[in-house]
Amino acid sequence: AILAQASCCFSACPPVSRQLVVGAMGCTSSKTSVQAKPGLPPGGAPQERELFVDMSKRTQRDDLGMKVLHRSGMMVVSEIYPGGAVQASNEANARAGKAHLEVNDLIVMVNGVGGDDAAMARECRRSQHLTLGVRRGSLSAKELP
Repeated sequence: AILAQASCCFSACPPVSRQLVVGAMGCTSSKTSVQAKPGLPPGGAPQERELFVDMSKRTQRDDLGMKVLHRSGMMVVSEIYPGGAVQASNEANARAGKAHLEVNDLIVMVNGVGGDDAAMARECRRSQHLTLGVRRGSLSAKELP
């Protein structure tokens, strides 16, 4: 029910992903834009955000160093391993004041590929530079089918 009512604000999402993504949050298609819903009252639920996270692997064949769960056309980050490309990119992004990937983030798009978790995983393996469309704070992995 929740997933069927949702729409996607990532402009590069294919139409099928618009039915799978949870909540519209007013973000733009700019890779550096991070916008969120207005703040919640004190003690409220975590704030939902959509953002873009840039990642780089040293070589195309390198592993990202994260474990994901495949859910409803999305990937849920369940672990980030020390020494992997995700950790290195997260550290570089933090130094530059850019968005980074966190455990429980929902990856809804990889380099413009969305709505198909298997296709997004292939894109992660295939590419050396990745731009991830991420939803944070919306649903936990336990709440997804």
